[in-house]
Amino acid sequence: MTAIYTITNTVNGRVYVGSTFSFKKRKQIHLTALRGGYGINRLLQADFTKFGQDSFVFKIILRLTKKTSIEDMANIERQFIDDLKPFYNVRTITHRHKCTTEAKQKLSESLKSHWGSLSAEEKKTKNAYKVGRVFTEETREKLSERAKARVWSEEVKQKISDSLKGKTYKKRVIKR
Repeated sequence: MTAIYTITNTVNGRVYVGSTFSFKKRKQIHLTALRGGYGINRLLQADFTKFGQDSFVFKIILRLTKKTSIEDMANIERQFIDDLKPFYNVRTITHRHKCTTEAKQKLSESLKSHWGSLSAEEKKTKNAYKVGRVFTEETREKLSERAKARVWSEEVKQKISDSLKGKTYKKRVIKR
């Protein structure tokens, strides 16, 4: 759902205003980053860490049509930011743009050179938040049920099978 939304800290009243073409997906992206401690907005991350997820409310303040252009959405978001003067909005520019192929290539090369220059130990450290995460029994059961309910098409099953052939898994070779 295309929308202008707010994230409100119910403890201190601070607000963030954002816009998205998919509110549900954007909310999940925010929450994943904030829970992981790597939210892109340092002020929002600091308060999220301090007060916890239960102190924040996500709310759609304006629904837009799917045909709304990026420029129009950015202008509407800018107007809300100007009117509400939200504490967490630190960037003054709301305009989004699509990357050119050249820009994507430069970014790809930059990331490859960055990650390629790191030792295995440094890479492990950068991804440490993912490692050793312990799930509660309830969460494990939910994940298990979701996995059991998953239905694979024959094409997907074949691709998985092909990708595993000849690989060692749990000290045995898959031959099929």
